[in-house]
Amino acid sequence: MKLAEGATEVTRVIKCSAIGKYPFITLDVKEIDFSTLLVGKTVSREIQLQNSSLVPTSFIIEKVSDDGKDPTIKVDQIKGKLTPGHITKLNVSYTPELPEVNSFANFKISAFGGNELRFSAKGKAEAYDVNLSVQSIQFGEVQTEANTNRLLNVVNSSDMPTTFQFITDKSNVFSFSHTEGTVKKNASSRIIITFTP
Repeated sequence: MKLAEGATEVTRVIKCSAIGKYPFITLDVKEIDFSTLLVGKTVSREIQLQNSSLVPTSFIIEKVSDDGKDPTIKVDQIKGKLTPGHITKLNVSYTPELPEVNSFANFKISAFGGNELRFSAKGKAEAYDVNLSVQSIQFGEVQTEANTNRLLNVVNSSDMPTTFQFITDKSNVFSFSHTEGTVKKNASSRIIITFTP
């Protein structure tokens, strides 16, 4: 740069420097294991996403290699903004739909103009634990046109209610007090079976 005062000209050198800052996000968890969960139940895990830089940023979350066929694992938000040093809480949920199916999902979090993170989640679906109190029923000898009753329990040992249905021909010699219904969690439903020869 040249400075002039009257006829005198002076040259000066000015140095300018700058440090570029870019967004840098961090995650407190990289793997989530939901373990085994009953079909129809939902469980959530909280993870923390932090902007560890001195500049604000926006982020976006997407599933990696997702064919859309397994919607059981989800994140409660797919985009947002983070001010410098700010932490946002993300909820990852798992709701199994089919028994004995293993679910696995990979997620990618991208900071606009910054770094990229990945995390995974997995879980296994558990079937309902439902049984009958007996596997066979003996009515013994019953006179014609008389009838006799036996008790059958539908036992639900799961921690969620479930429904049941018996398929039977209404014109046969066995009749049910009810052929369908709901059994509360960790409970049983009583059914009376009548034999009329």
